Amino acid sequence: MRALVNYYARAGYGRHVQTVCGEALRSRPGDPTLSFWRAFGLILEGSYSEAIAQLESLMERREISLACVAASIHAHKMARIVDEESVDALEDRMHREESDANERALLACANFYALAGGPDSWRAKGMAERALRMARGDAFDAKTLLGWIELAPEAAGKDDDDDLGLGAPPTPGGTTDSDRERTQKAKRWFDEVLDADEGEGHLEA
Repeated sequence: MRALVNYYARAGYGRHVQTVCGEALRSRPGDPTLSFWRAFGLILEGSYSEAIAQLESLMERREISLACVAASIHAHKMARIVDEESVDALEDRMHREESDANERALLACANFYALAGGPDSWRAKGMAERALRMARGDAFDAKTLLGWIELAPEAAGKDDDDDLGLGAPPTPGGTTDSDRERTQKAKRWFDEVLDADEGEGHLEA
């Protein structure tokens, strides 16, 4: 289910994201992660006020709190009229919570930044790398996310002369040295997951 949500989110299909999460919530009512991604679907559709209201109700759930704060900041900044006071308060909260975030919270927030794009997308890579350092075991989720981040130039650390948008993979074969390097980095991350016995069924890789 998570792979399907990420697939639709990368494609910008906000309605599909909401539908998938809504259907899953019927059997898992109140699931904070599903509720978060349903709110993200609203952001993709431009329903910023509704998304913010849903995100506010989830902010006390530790595993998703950091991502909710980041998504709320993003939604406020995308709105036609920006509530600067709310943005300032949320950014202060982001600063406080990020330093104490656990692996799961960092991964959720990094995934949000990678999928949302925009001026803060560069934060995805640092959060995913921090989650990887905190991980116990094989860290498949962190490694897979880092692979996808490499295929999203904006989140990976976009070159000044690279005008590809977030989520658009490098041209097959790579048109520049930077494209080829990112593609190879992504492949190495995915291979680390797929080459492990337990990682063969990881759909995201």
